[in-house]
Amino acid sequence: MARVIVGNDQLFNAILYGEPQASTKRFLRKQYEDAESLAGFSDRFIERTKSLFEDFYDSGLASRTRAALRKVRTAFVPDDYRELRTIGEFQNARPLMRALIMAEPTIRELFKKQRIEGYAHHYQDPYEGWQTEDIPEYQAVMSGIEEVQEDGSVKNTIFLDVDLGLVEHLQLDHQQQFDGYFSWQHAKEHVRREKEDPTSPVNAYM
Repeated sequence: MARVIVGNDQLFNAILYGEPQASTKRFLRKQYEDAESLAGFSDRFIERTKSLFEDFYDSGLASRTRAALRKVRTAFVPDDYRELRTIGEFQNARPLMRALIMAEPTIRELFKKQRIEGYAHHYQDPYEGWQTEDIPEYQAVMSGIEEVQEDGSVKNTIFLDVDLGLVEHLQLDHQQQFDGYFSWQHAKEHVRREKEDPTSPVNAYM
């Protein structure tokens, strides 16, 4: 089946050329700064150059360009359970992994406090008001997984009420459980940095 990517000129340019390298940005900035100090350039030319430079390297534009590139790189990822690592993989997660990510306690708490997007209109929380431990996706990942506590003890939880909304696609095998669990750890690392929102398809900042 054919896949069609719809976008504007910005997306097209991002696909063709990628995001400008840091060295390119430094070079262009220096050219602009040098031009300011040279005689013979009209004020109008300087202002036009400054406007173009600022427009191109506006933080919003840079962020949107990164979002477009990440979307393209993950466009053909199948909708299944897998370990996510990069910020782009999280921001463009498919429906099954979106639901799993949003069941992680730290991510869920940030979403409740409106500190992250939570995939915006791409995700509807079906468990609003539920305790995290009752959420089927949380149970599917954590049932039987051993966790080392701060005091050195080991916690192993088995959820017995597995019929609480656990539909067929949530019957995870051990590898899928570990993929979900380690994806959660990577997600928490991204939010600890308090930079790009891992649940924002448009690459918003926290």
